[in-house]
This record gives sequence, structure tokens and C-alpha cells, in this order.
Amino acid sequence: MGADMAKNAKLIELETRSVWSLLVSYSLPAIVGMAAMSAFNIVDAIFVGQWCGAYAITAMALVFPLMNLQAAVGSLVGLGCAATASITLGQGDYHRAFRVLGHCVMLSLMTGLLAGVLPAPWMDEILHIFGAEGETLEPAHDFMLVMMLGFPVTCSFMNMNHLMRASGYPVKAMVSLLISMLVNVATAPLFIYVMGWGMIGAGLATIVAQAVGLSWVLIHFCKPRSVLHFRRHIYKLNGVIVRRICTVGLPPFMLNFCACVIVVVFNRQFMAYDGQMGVGAYGVVNRLLFFFVMVVLGITQGLQPIAGYNLGVGNYARVRRVLFYAMAAGTCVTSFGTLLVELFPREIVSIFIEESDANAAQLLEIAAHGVCLMAICFPLVGAQIVIGNFFQSIGRPVMSISLNLTRQLFFLLPCLGILPLWLGESGIWLSQATADGLAAILCFVVLYLFFKRSFHRQDSTLNHSTHTTQPMQTYTLILASRNAHKAQEIAAMLPSRFTVKTLADFPEAPEVEETGKTFAANAALKAEGISAVLPGLVLADDSGLCVDALCGSPGVLSARYAGEHGNDAANNRKLLAELRAMPAMAPYSARFVCAMSLAQDGKQMAAFEGKAEGHISLQPRGAAGFGYDPIFVPEGLHATFAELSPAEKNAISHRACALAQLVEYLESYGK
Repeated sequence: MGADMAKNAKLIELETRSVWSLLVSYSLPAIVGMAAMSAFNIVDAIFVGQWCGAYAITAMALVFPLMNLQAAVGSLVGLGCAATASITLGQGDYHRAFRVLGHCVMLSLMTGLLAGVLPAPWMDEILHIFGAEGETLEPAHDFMLVMMLGFPVTCSFMNMNHLMRASGYPVKAMVSLLISMLVNVATAPLFIYVMGWGMIGAGLATIVAQAVGLSWVLIHFCKPRSVLHFRRHIYKLNGVIVRRICTVGLPPFMLNFCACVIVVVFNRQFMAYDGQMGVGAYGVVNRLLFFFVMVVLGITQGLQPIAGYNLGVGNYARVRRVLFYAMAAGTCVTSFGTLLVELFPREIVSIFIEESDANAAQLLEIAAHGVCLMAICFPLVGAQIVIGNFFQSIGRPVMSISLNLTRQLFFLLPCLGILPLWLGESGIWLSQATADGLAAILCFVVLYLFFKRSFHRQDSTLNHSTHTTQPMQTYTLILASRNAHKAQEIAAMLPSRFTVKTLADFPEAPEVEETGKTFAANAALKAEGISAVLPGLVLADDSGLCVDALCGSPGVLSARYAGEHGNDAANNRKLLAELRAMPAMAPYSARFVCAMSLAQDGKQMAAFEGKAEGHISLQPRGAAGFGYDPIFVPEGLHATFAELSPAEKNAISHRACALAQLVEYLESYGK
């Protein structure tokens, strides 16, 4: 019997729908969302420049690397969770995907507190390190204090929005960012100009907007019909999952961290050549070009769930195809940005600040000149960003990190040190263009070699669980049961690398009497008995329903509670009759319990247990499932197991919990 999973419709389309159509449908919402994220910085900069002056613009440029540092910490969790969830869903491991959601919640709050609230008392000292002094210190302090105290909100919003998109809801992820952008646009002029709060108002408008967006995201994850949703027992941190999230999230973390270092170096160079107005001019240009970078990152976020999921199911041709579509789209975006700033540099820069005094005029002049130089190689940046993020999406963090670090540390930093010595201020701007050109060439070469040597042969080492040059381990399990419903459910919950056979495939297999007094004892009896006569790994399970009002019954007698083995309707009738005869005690708390035993050569190797808490419905509902499914309502839902789709039930069932433990054991057993 195969292990094909009964998939949610959101996931089925990832492996069946046209790749170009998928990329458009996933990228457009992400592009709008990323543009909205960029708008947070741009809107603040425009309002601050128009109403607070040139020194305030410079202050925002000086704190930009500090915001990059916060973004680095956030992306370590958010993008790591998104990529991990996509690959895990593609492999059919729903239980672990739910745990990724729980980890996203906890790690977002922890990083928000550690990187935002905790350092706030030392704000002035931090700002001095980043170059704020004199006229720029006070506005920089006012803005960043609000941003750091609100960072838990920012981190939770951005990270959970990434996960919502990765789990199959790109439009909802777009809407949350659009809502935030609109709230920011509405509140920024109110707080900055009308209320007269200046830079404090600019920061407060951003945090309020993100809090509104976070509310939208939380509502989504509270809905049981969402592919991933909040439920109990998913919030305890697990070292293996944390390491996986951090490993996959390391490339964007390193990219943002290096960006922080690079912006600090840029600011110091401009301070040496052009003073504070040079720093402000760089801040304007950086925000302007960053808008187009964010659009490309939107394309890569559309790429990520498509590439990650199809990698998980082994469809390498679709992974390759979506990459090339994304590279072409990214190149078009950055080429359009280059054309725009080269033709209308002064007109675009003047949006950020009014030429009201000598400082503002100097800032405009420097920025208009610099943007033309900085954008010379900008058309190549689109494909370069896509390639770097592609390697992250398919679980190759080392390659992604290497490409990103090479561009920032080995190309850009040396250029910033050398070119200004020859070309003065123009050399600072041209450093970025030179590094972009060299990094793009490197990315193309690495991608060509990767396809030629590895991906072209459909190397299974792309799977995130191996990271070696050996083929992915596959397993054949003999299920010690002839129960077709149970076998089908177990096979559906296992990743595709597992093949399940039942005792129907082995007519010579004996019947093992279930004489144990517990689920675990019966599972062990069956596993050891069957493995003594059949070669290979034998999996046996014993499961049933335990109702608290009935002192744990039916328990181990669940399958024959009414006397006849396997008569589901009779079992349900007897159980409901007993409950109705009791004093009013509703809701009748109950739980499904599944004990599993893995054995070989007549000896038990490991045992696992999973539980699903809930209560009994006195009115049977639903036509799916089997056994007591029509009368069992899982905790947090209103539908019975029999009213859920197979994918929804498999994501939360007692067997799913036990099987997740089995999969982890077998992966370590096979190494």
C-alpha cells in the first residue's frame, strides 16, 4: 500500500497547477506585501523629511543599520520557520509543521524582547556607535526608542506573516501588510504633524500599524480551518526544530547583519567626505533602491513555498522551472528601477525632502548625483537576489550564506575602502555598483555548476533531512493489522519515503491475541509476535477511546465494546446509551490514545504513544472516518473527527502524534 497523503487543496495545487500561474499568484500578493513593508520606511522618511527637516532625515539614515540589525534577528526566525514549514508540509509531516508554528510564536516573542526591549536603556550609547551626534542625536533617539520598545510586535507580525504565506495563504499575507501600510499612512501625519510628536510620532505610527496587522494574522491562525492553526501542545521548544529553523534562517540573518555593517561603513565614509548631509543623501538613495529590492524579495517569497514544497515531494523539474521564471521577473523589476532613477533622479529624490534651506539643497544635490552612479549595475541585482534565496528555499543554507557574504564582505567592503581613495565621493557610490556586478557573475557561475553537478541528476541530497551525498533513506513497514481503515490512515500520515504493507500481504502471518491490559501491552504483543515470523520492521498499534465519565472505558475494549469485534455502529450506540443514562455531566471529556510498538526479529525496538484530547458528542455527526470518529469532538474544534477532511484529522490525531515520534526514531535509526 502506498503512502500518498490525503492533501489539503492548498497544498495539492503546489504540485499540480501551472508553475508560472503559481508564481504569479503567490508572488503578486507577496510583492504588494513587501512593497507595503518598504512603504513603512519610505512613508516615515517622506513625512519626516517634509515636516522635521534635513537633520531628521540624516538621523533616520543613521539608525537604519540598527533597524537592519533588528530585521536580521527577526528573519532568522521568520524566514527559517517559513522555509521549514513549506518543506515539512511537502513531506506530509503535519505534526512537525504545527510545531513549527508554535516555535514561530515563542521564538518571535523571545527575539523581540532580547533584541528590542532589553537594550533600550542603553539607547544613547548604541546610537553613538552608529554615528549619531550633535543635531542628529535627539531625533535618532526619539525614533529608535519607540521602535525598540515595540520590536516584539514588529517581530511577531513579520515572522507569523511569513509563515501564513508559506502555509498556502499568500493573499491573506498581502492583505495584512496592506492593512498595516494604510494604517501607517493614516497615522503618520496625525502623530508627526497634527499632534506635534515629531520623530516619536513617526515611530509610534509604525508600531501601531504593525499591531493592527498582527491582529489580522492572529485571527487567521485562530481559525481551525487554516492549514496551520493554534492548538495546545505545540509551543514547547524542541532543540532539533530550533536548530533547523535557525539553520535555514541563517542566510537572511547573515545578509541583514552584513547590511548593518555595510551601512555603518557607508555612513562613516559619507561623513568623512560630505558630512551629515552626505549621510542623509545616502539614506534617501538607499531607501529608494531598497523599494525595488523588496519587490524582488516578494518574488522570492512567492518562489519559496513552491520550490520548497515541490522539493519535498521530489518534483525537481518544477523546482527548476520556477527558479528561472523568478530570475526573469526579478531582472525585469531591477531593470525598471534603474531606468526610472537614471532618467528622473532629481524629481524622485525631491519627494523625500523639500528644498527649504542650504542643508536640504545640498542633500538633494548629493542624492541626485549618487543614485545615478549607484544604479549602474542594479539590473543584475534581481537575478542575484533570486538565486541566493533559492538556495535557502531548497534547504541549502551554506550556499546561500556563502553567496550573500561574498557580495557584502569580499566585494563591497574592499571597494568601499579602495575606490574613494581614487575617485573621492563618487567612489563611494560606485562601490555598490562594482560589488553588484561581481556578485552577479559569481551567482550565475555557482548556479550553473550546481545544476550541472547535482540538481541535473535529481540528487536526493536536496532533501533537508540528509545534507549528504547519499540517497534519502526509505523504509518498508509491515503493519501488524488487517484493518484497512487503520492501514490507510497510517499510510496517509507517513511521508512518501515510507511504504506500508499489511498482514493482508502475508497470508501466512498468524493472528496474535490481544490479551494485554493496556494499549502499550497489546501493541507490543502484536509487534513482537508478527516480527518473529516475518522479516523486516513490524509496526503494531493499539488504540481506542477513553471516556472519563466511564472510568476510562471503552479503553482496550474499544473495537469490541458491544461484543462483536469491529462493529462500529453497535459500539457507538452502546457508549452513547451509557452516557445518556448517567446524570448530566456534559461535556463528557474523552481522549483517543494510540500506542505503537516497533519490533524486529521478535524483539521490541521502541514504543510510542500519542493522544488527542476532546469530548463526546451525544449526536453522531459526519460520514468520514471510522470507529468512534462520528461522536468525538477534538479539543478546540466544533466538528467531530468524522466531519473533518482526512488531512485535517491526520494533522491533529492521536496516530499523528505517535507516528511523528516513530519518524524521528527511524531517521536516527537509519543513520
